[in-house]
Amino acid sequence: MTAHSEYHTLVSPATTTTRKGKVLMVHGWAQNAFVFRQKTKGLTNKLNKAGYDCVFLEGPHLLPLASTVQIDGVDVQVENGKRENARAWFLLSETDPADASESQSGRPLTYFGLNDALDRVQHQLEQEESFVALMGFSQGGVFAHILSRLADAGHPPFKKIRATILASAFAAQHVDESPSRPFSHIIAKMPDRETILLPSLHIIGKNDTSVRPALSEDLSVLFDNRQFLYHEKGHILPQTSAACQTMVGFLDQVLDS
Repeated sequence: MTAHSEYHTLVSPATTTTRKGKVLMVHGWAQNAFVFRQKTKGLTNKLNKAGYDCVFLEGPHLLPLASTVQIDGVDVQVENGKRENARAWFLLSETDPADASESQSGRPLTYFGLNDALDRVQHQLEQEESFVALMGFSQGGVFAHILSRLADAGHPPFKKIRATILASAFAAQHVDESPSRPFSHIIAKMPDRETILLPSLHIIGKNDTSVRPALSEDLSVLFDNRQFLYHEKGHILPQTSAACQTMVGFLDQVLDS
């Protein structure tokens, strides 16, 4: 495992297996690159043995350990958990970075700091070749929905992404009324009516209480070339032999197409 920068690591084994390409790993809300790497060791090993290298990116926004909220007109300190270096790809509130209460409301939202995350991915894609797919978990899956739209539109360097795996994900509800980047108009209002042609694998936990399965299924409808992997557990990325083989088979299918 070789560290390339302060916000990403590349996991690639010393093996004679022909290297097929890289998978961009996008962690969930309040995780970071290290945590996601630790939680996906089983999958990473299987992907590596199959010839895929895993690049773990880290969200640009640091979430606070505590927030100040008003209860009956009084400011109260509320703990947000004890995980240090908890990260996010974008924020949902300008006043409380840790407030994600509106994330699954279905209402149009402004994703504050999204440009910082896009810059991070753009830089990574410009630095390296041979990307096969991106894999997004939870909020990382929402971000992957946005990146998939850019890849599907053929906008460089995002067009290097050839497929997407979305685990415990839901549709982006981003609205940007003042797009300022060359590709901003492509993602200014999401979701849109045009389906994404990029091959997609949707991983859905039947007992996920953090992201309801129905929301993940709603996201899948926005992809034209979709496959499914259901599992019996909750808000996790499954790493059984069968689940890993399904993901490897999906990636191999993308390369053969």
